[in-house]
Amino acid sequence: MLIRFGLDLFKAAPQDPLLLTFLLGRHLWPRYTMMPALGVGMLISSVRGELQLAALHWQLASSHFSSKTCSPC
Repeated sequence: MLIRFGLDLFKAAPQDPLLLTFLLGRHLWPRYTMMPALGVGMLISSVRGELQLAALHWQLASSHFSSKTCSPC
């Protein structure tokens, strides 16, 4: 089952620039693989007209401290 999935995946690889970007990024920059894949994915979706940035609500991240409290049973 997994062999068939893997073979079908690499059969479709020449037609999928996102997969090629991920594999190339994984080989060249293993630590930063997702950044080029994110960029290519955003580029593809913007060319196709599917990128809708108006639906995103941008804000700065904030930290939140939470502590565990143990209570005896």
